[in-house]
Amino acid sequence: MTEKPVHFLFAISSHGYGHLSQVSPVINRLMQVYPDALLFIQTTLAQDIIAARIKHSFHYIHFEGDVGLIMNGAIKVRVQETRIAYQQFHDRWNEKFDQQTDILKQNAIDILIADIPYLPLLAAQSLNIKTIAICSLNWVDILSGYFQHDKIIEGYLDIMRSAYQQADIFLKPQPSMPMQWLVNSQTIQPLVNAGTESRSKLLLELSIPEDKKIILFALGGISTSISLKAWPVYKKFHFLVQDGYDSSADWVHNIKQLSLSISDIIQSVDLIITKPGYGIFVEAAFSGTPVLYVERGDWPEEIYLLKWLNKYLPVRKISPEDLLNGIEEPILEELLLSANKTIELSDGIEQAVNYITL
Repeated sequence: MTEKPVHFLFAISSHGYGHLSQVSPVINRLMQVYPDALLFIQTTLAQDIIAARIKHSFHYIHFEGDVGLIMNGAIKVRVQETRIAYQQFHDRWNEKFDQQTDILKQNAIDILIADIPYLPLLAAQSLNIKTIAICSLNWVDILSGYFQHDKIIEGYLDIMRSAYQQADIFLKPQPSMPMQWLVNSQTIQPLVNAGTESRSKLLLELSIPEDKKIILFALGGISTSISLKAWPVYKKFHFLVQDGYDSSADWVHNIKQLSLSISDIIQSVDLIITKPGYGIFVEAAFSGTPVLYVERGDWPEEIYLLKWLNKYLPVRKISPEDLLNGIEEPILEELLLSANKTIELSDGIEQAVNYITL
């Protein structure tokens, strides 16, 4: 008899693109180790967004395994709306739990890996399926930063703690929150989608001269609408932006017009303007690309991300007003002068895969 191929299910939070970005290099390497395995991806992110990151065929399962946070753009958390969303999610807990266990049974899942939904972890644990959590954060520590002495939310936090503590292992890719209460945790090196330096191709697609400095302005996967009409007219710089930036200036290009992946773009630009977030910070560090960031202020993970990034890159804070009015060229030039593209870092992809395959 032929041995049944392993069935892997990755449950990925849909709070922005950061969780997918973090775990996708692990998925890609794991499927090289297990080329005959069946891969299931469970999330509410769009299938084409996943396909852009995952280099292996997969079965798509559209199912919500956590809530994350309700956001007002990329920066501001809508606290009361988040509380309501958790109440609604947990009001349907039994129904959703049954749906999740059905998904696991019907697809004969052998190992569940979560980044970092808690419902799938608990459902898999109830079926004695091996569970692995991988994330630089967890929803217990994130939500605790916004809700104190809230008995309803505290009840949900207890459920989350149980899911994370019962995982066979909780892998913490650096830079991560401390999570000292997770005695089953293991620190590993950063997880990164290291792109390919493609500057020549980028210049060609943009039809701009070689001496132009290219800046990526990206606030992550949560929709944010920003006008660039009040910004200065840049002569030395060319900006690459995401959807939602309503400007038709000749110094701006939407990254959707380019054939390069976001990881290749990060490797090929001179500067990044962003908010603190795991994926873009780690990719910036691995590419040696300086960062201007707008602080999120109350985001509990922010302090750990910034402490780590400052060890490797020139980093400078800008204000929310700078996003409205633009950043003066001398500030951009000053940061570029201190750039160092010779940084060498090691990733933790093989470490994560080894823990999954043990």
